[in-house]
Amino acid sequence: MKIAPAKKKDIPAIIGMIDSEFPYKGMTEKEMIDRIKGRKVFVFKTMVGKKVAGFIDIELQKKGKAMVNGISVLSEYRRKLIGEKLMQYAIKFLKKKRVKEVLLLVKVGNFPAKKLYKKVGFRFNRYFDRKIDNSIVEEMQLMLENKSTQ
Repeated sequence: MKIAPAKKKDIPAIIGMIDSEFPYKGMTEKEMIDRIKGRKVFVFKTMVGKKVAGFIDIELQKKGKAMVNGISVLSEYRRKLIGEKLMQYAIKFLKKKRVKEVLLLVKVGNFPAKKLYKKVGFRFNRYFDRKIDNSIVEEMQLMLENKSTQ
């Protein structure tokens, strides 16, 4: 399985996954393209044949922090370690960017996602101060150790 930066031609498929999994985001293709051009947001995809099977959207923030804005795998490709490999790829990428702390939000009842996040090292940090999509949300945190390159 190859993971690579999403290209402009991949955006419609990624927006379809966002609309399906995160309908409250309401993102357009143009908004996604503009976000990627800003050099703080990175979207990686994995392909099965000629089909985008999954993606992860990460954003660099200030003071060595990053946020996982979203991760999704098409239902027919779930339970094949694609989500885990996307998370591991993003974590490795963020380490190279010298990120020390990675955060993400997850609905309290999304047990499959929470299981994945815990498997790659995320831990409960706090309850988020507002609901998303009418659901209580947890903030999860991953602290990264960046080895010095001296």
